[in-house]
Amino acid sequence: MVAKENDTPAVNYELRRQSRGAEPPKTESPWRRRLIVGGVAVLIIILATVGYFLHWSWAHVRTYDARVYASVIRRAPEVSGIVMEVCVTEGETVEPDDVLFRLEDADQRARLEAALAEEQIQQALLSQSETEQELTAVRVEAEIAAAQGRVRVARAALARAEAELALARSRSEDEQKRAQALVEQTRAELRSLERGTREELVEAAEARLAAAEALQELYALEVRQSEQLVGEGIDSEFILMTRQTQLTTQRNRVREARADLKRLRAGATPEELEQTHQSLQARLAELGLARAAEQEIRSLQAEVEIRGIELEQARNQLRQAEAARGDVAMAEARTRAARAQLEKARSEVKQSRQALQQRHVTSRVAGTVLRFKPDVGEYWTAGSAAVLVREDSKGYWVNTYVREEDARRIRTGQPAEVEILTGSRTYVDAEVAQVSLFSTGMEEEDGGSPGQAPRVWVRLRLLETPPDIRPGYTARATIRAR
Repeated sequence: MVAKENDTPAVNYELRRQSRGAEPPKTESPWRRRLIVGGVAVLIIILATVGYFLHWSWAHVRTYDARVYASVIRRAPEVSGIVMEVCVTEGETVEPDDVLFRLEDADQRARLEAALAEEQIQQALLSQSETEQELTAVRVEAEIAAAQGRVRVARAALARAEAELALARSRSEDEQKRAQALVEQTRAELRSLERGTREELVEAAEARLAAAEALQELYALEVRQSEQLVGEGIDSEFILMTRQTQLTTQRNRVREARADLKRLRAGATPEELEQTHQSLQARLAELGLARAAEQEIRSLQAEVEIRGIELEQARNQLRQAEAARGDVAMAEARTRAARAQLEKARSEVKQSRQALQQRHVTSRVAGTVLRFKPDVGEYWTAGSAAVLVREDSKGYWVNTYVREEDARRIRTGQPAEVEILTGSRTYVDAEVAQVSLFSTGMEEEDGGSPGQAPRVWVRLRLLETPPDIRPGYTARATIRAR
């Protein structure tokens, strides 16, 4: 009953052990077990931490002496003067050519206005000179063209008058010769009629008649022969007709020779003498008319002289018109002088505008005003930096250094994390933009100091711009090496 009441696993285990005669197991204290467990846990934590640190050290590169930079443009006036107007404030955004501040510029403005007025005057004078040059050129060319036309007209008139004179002279000489020949012929006929028929003329007429009759007999014989040959089919009808025509013509000549012989044997009649006298008078009248044509020739000679004088006058006018080209050259010279004066005035305007612009200090880039020093009424010296403008388009970057042995693991484009203002816990993303090809241990001017381990310069480009960032802030950067 007792065993059954205490029938528990521990009691059963003890009863079995006692029945075998075994020693009871030794029991450990709880604090020792806890110490072992705690030591193992601490060891695991330490190993994990060391492993993480080693992995992090292998995957990341620490940097040294990191500092924020930006493209800062220093603007200073080119001339000295008193600040008349301030146009921007610190933190304000400006665009290229925006005026930052102006120095006193009353004299420069007055000079520019005077130069602009002079430029307008010279421009007007140049326009007037160009107009006068154009008008002079047109006038001179028109006068030359007109004079050339007059020369051509006068030359044509002279040529026409000379041709008419030559024709009149040729016609007059021919008419006089012809009229004189007719007069002499008519006088000879009259003398012959008045003296009567001479024996030699009758004999000559008889001889002409005998020759004509003999030739007529010859042509008649040829016609008879041709008729016979045509009948026999040897000659053609055309040859027969030709010979018949010759025979008919010769018969007419025989009749004319008989009539002449008859007239010579009969002598001149009173009517023939009267007719010959009248014919002589008519021939003498024609000769007088032919000689009277000399007056027309003298008139034509005078006309030729007049046309020659007109031609010479036209040539003189042409020479005068061509000499007027000198007026064109003078007008061109005046235009060149006016153009030179205008260029001089424009140069003065340019210089005045530059002098005025020198009194206006402007921004050369689009950016943000970081610092503004001058105040209104303050005298500012030329070349002294007055305004600092950050070029927004180039953003911010961080210049830093890494150990020489870590530089081998850095490539452009690798990501990085930058803490702006060391200890501020403000982190921004960045990437490696440039890695130097030199180490600070090569030359002293590279930034290394005696006793310092060689380092390599690295530039990090910020991928975002945190608020209130300023060039020159300290930073701490970590590069994730791949």
